[in-house]
Amino acid sequence: TKPHNYGKSPIFFAATRSRLEVMNLLLDRGANVLIVNNKGQSVYSIACSHFDSELVQRIQQIEKQQEQQYDQTGQEGNDNLKGWVDYRKTHSDGNIYGDLDLRFLGRPLTETDVVKDGVVNPTTKESRKGNFARNNPSKVWKRKDETKKKKKQPPARTKISDEERMQLEKSWDQAHVALRTNDSWGLFSSLLSIVQFMEEKKIQSSWVVESASRLDFLLRLEQALWEVAQLDSDTKLVGETSFNNLKSVLSEAIVFCGAGDRHATLVKRILSKAGEESNQIDGMQNRNNYGEMSLTENEKAQLDLFWNDTYIALNNNDANEACVSMVKVIVLWDGKNCPWLNEATAKLHSMLKEDSVLKDSIMKEMLDFCDGNGNRYASLLKKMLTKTISTESRSVNGAKKSSNDDRQLATHRKAKKKEHPIPTSYELVIKSLQASFIDGSPVPSWAVLMNHDTTTDKEAEKYLSLPSPPKWVDSPHDLKCLRSKLHEVIDNSNSDTLNNKMKFEHFVAFDSEFRSEYGSTELATIQFSIIEDGLPLAWVVDLNPNPADAIYSTMTCDILRWIFIESDARIVGFAHRHDLHMISSYIGEDIPFAANFVDIQLLALHKMTDDTGCASDTSSLPGLKSCCSYFLEASGKMVGQKDMKSWSLSKNEQCSNWAQRPLTASQLQYAGLDAAVLLVLLAEIVRS
Repeated sequence: TKPHNYGKSPIFFAATRSRLEVMNLLLDRGANVLIVNNKGQSVYSIACSHFDSELVQRIQQIEKQQEQQYDQTGQEGNDNLKGWVDYRKTHSDGNIYGDLDLRFLGRPLTETDVVKDGVVNPTTKESRKGNFARNNPSKVWKRKDETKKKKKQPPARTKISDEERMQLEKSWDQAHVALRTNDSWGLFSSLLSIVQFMEEKKIQSSWVVESASRLDFLLRLEQALWEVAQLDSDTKLVGETSFNNLKSVLSEAIVFCGAGDRHATLVKRILSKAGEESNQIDGMQNRNNYGEMSLTENEKAQLDLFWNDTYIALNNNDANEACVSMVKVIVLWDGKNCPWLNEATAKLHSMLKEDSVLKDSIMKEMLDFCDGNGNRYASLLKKMLTKTISTESRSVNGAKKSSNDDRQLATHRKAKKKEHPIPTSYELVIKSLQASFIDGSPVPSWAVLMNHDTTTDKEAEKYLSLPSPPKWVDSPHDLKCLRSKLHEVIDNSNSDTLNNKMKFEHFVAFDSEFRSEYGSTELATIQFSIIEDGLPLAWVVDLNPNPADAIYSTMTCDILRWIFIESDARIVGFAHRHDLHMISSYIGEDIPFAANFVDIQLLALHKMTDDTGCASDTSSLPGLKSCCSYFLEASGKMVGQKDMKSWSLSKNEQCSNWAQRPLTASQLQYAGLDAAVLLVLLAEIVRS
């Protein structure tokens, strides 16, 4: 071992790094704990400051067992404690350390020494930072920044001639054609020629990431143009190729890479990164101080080309072609985590003006094009057009236009109030559940969520809470137990449905929490809740990716696919369209909006508007906390308890760190309650 590590066996490394699982594994396999390293530390003395009492007690028991089993004949050992090997005596480095074992101190205690549980000068996580430097100032090595070394100059970038750049663009055009025509071999060959060129020129920039980003752009562009073509029979952009086929082309091209040479491996890396959000994360060299990604030189050239196509189409009064070119601009910018909409809107506004007057006719056609296409890019284009109209209206100092065309354009500027009709299936659910109040079936109420022990101040705001903590699900065994319980609920629901009965115990409520990283939002947890004997039970399922546990990840996808797609579960959510979209991305399969889904937000909205006499076409939908407060107060008036309006749903943990593990007790309570309260809300809506 190194001079400062005599006697530091693997269990010492595990102890100093606080690796509990490794410690237990080594102890299970009979690791020797009768060792004192050259610092004067034992496994026990280090464990006292790095682990809880349970592991420390186990080490003490193993010490006694190994001392009893030790064969004293012919073995090196301490005179007082047989079986121990003390490297401090033979290989001490003379430095001062903490966490020393009092049994092997080898010196008298001083006034500054602190002794606790047989450990001299125990350390903490904070005190260990810089502890050696404080105790041994003469032994501290020089910092790296103190050594005067000349910084290595980055190698000069290889220049590419105009002719070579044209050849490179030709290869990219071939890759684009191959992608569009489902030619996986052509795609592989084109990318291989690009890789060979870059390697031959010894390009120093991160061209692999840039190439993956460009291929990803081509994928998203083809997706957007394919959606446009599906809705416009006159637009022939991608032939018979669908976006799903584009993904399969990438998968087939990866097969051609095989286990080939370096060039084939680089092609495989480009194909694998394309279409993944990670390629934005890896491209850190293109990010500014705010984490925003800038355009590469190639992307800037593409953007100028798309703007030029837009300008030509507008001059030719070809609204359809102008929209297609603008979609290309939006797709390119949309792949970057940076503010671009205002700049692009200003440029579009300047192109749409002719002799300082907006081209109203082509504007109307472009708006009609956007209204006929429901994809994201058409929505962004419509936003740009409406901003352009708004800018123009402000520039004329509020002068009113009287022409019929201008009145038609004005209708696009007005924010339309969204109607939120209640589905017929919801009314059937309400009528069926009303029978539960007659036949004596268990019905949840606000009382089960009111823990009066949480506060003593009668006037203070009180927060709802679960009667029992939610169950944390993070193992295959936990998932099996959860699925078994949900199976039981769904089976009972199916059998009672045949008898035209519906109970609150037949419903499964769900909610989810999200984590954000590098501008990307992903699922962190999903919560489920059911009613059993009138009380809510809740589970919080961990959805944080764990590459080391592929079985758990597969099982989570299976159970989500089963409950949301394959089963006949009666599912309750709150404004759950976004949740279902995120779950669809997680499992890799679209979740259809079926009749067995109940949105509590819609039910609450209609009940609240009926009570207040307001129209139900309001564009402002109530939040979960507002719904709870409304029905708590209404329930209090119904039963004559005025203090019920002092209770509310806490949202303190809504913006907490849901990526951290383990979650705090308050986070688990918040997550489980957000699902369980939906079933109580459903009961209150039915009761009212």
